[in-house]
Amino acid sequence: MKKTAWILGVAVLFGLINMPAQAQEKRNFGEKLLKAARKCDINQIVKMSDEKEVTADDLNVTDANKKTILILLAENPSCKVALKRWHINHVIDKGVNLNARDNAGNTALMYAVEKNDSAFVWTLIHKSSSSLREGLDVNMVDNHHRSALILAAQTGDVSKVRFLLEREDIDVNIQDDKGYTALIYAAKGSNRDIVRALIRDRRFNSRLKVDVNKQTYAHDDYVEGGEEYGGHSALMWAVKVPNYQIVSLLIERPELDLSLTDAMYGMTAFDYAEEACKKRTTKEKVFSGDIDRIEMLLHAHMRACEEKTEKEVLDKLTRSMGKPWNPGMGTSVWW
Repeated sequence: MKKTAWILGVAVLFGLINMPAQAQEKRNFGEKLLKAARKCDINQIVKMSDEKEVTADDLNVTDANKKTILILLAENPSCKVALKRWHINHVIDKGVNLNARDNAGNTALMYAVEKNDSAFVWTLIHKSSSSLREGLDVNMVDNHHRSALILAAQTGDVSKVRFLLEREDIDVNIQDDKGYTALIYAAKGSNRDIVRALIRDRRFNSRLKVDVNKQTYAHDDYVEGGEEYGGHSALMWAVKVPNYQIVSLLIERPELDLSLTDAMYGMTAFDYAEEACKKRTTKEKVFSGDIDRIEMLLHAHMRACEEKTEKEVLDKLTRSMGKPWNPGMGTSVWW
């Protein structure tokens, strides 16, 4: 009995002695893994992940900025040359946390959208959706409350936007810390393809509930905040840019509220269109009409800014209405 107790005591003591060594070995493994990720050495990462007794915790090691190996790979644009789809799949299958966030609040998906290529984004979205583990959360936000979809709209990459919209759980109405949605950024950036994908693409329209009337947040100090905090809607930005095609896409939505005013000057999209025309031409324009014709009048404003002549504006309106222009309809344009 005493001999057995002595043997157990020695075993416990031996284990305690070896614990610091095991912890140091684990730290060295983690540092080696992170170093390989910083160098985009994906072959080394795959090799290390296949070693015996390597756990998901080992692969989810983080650096001082809480960056995982997947985040380091996603944030480095040069990695897209070395990375192959099966490499990313292999690392994901080994148990890498898809939703890990660094100190800036960014996930691997956010970095892939902002800095890497479409293939990386596609792999993260489609691989995670078929995984038996916890899937990718596409609606996570960074420290500025920007989602992956907002970042994709900011970068102007319509292919990444479409990949994200394929996810049925995507929230298209998330607002960042300035109140911008993906739609507002697309309108401000004059990106017609992204606006069309968000509000007109038949593959997504049946389930996407894009709020076309969202406005950026108002700011107590408009001089400091400027237009970033001016309470602008997507339509207002489309008029201010100006981009007639985006205006046309937006006014197709029956729920579009043309009476919305911004927080800076109390101006509507119509007011901005009129102001833009006056600034861009020397001739004074006087517009009048009833509320029922305001959509058509907004079209006339945008065309007047782009084409400058009454005849071209009226010809466009005639074709869009399918009947001759009649100034007595309730809306008139004088030059």
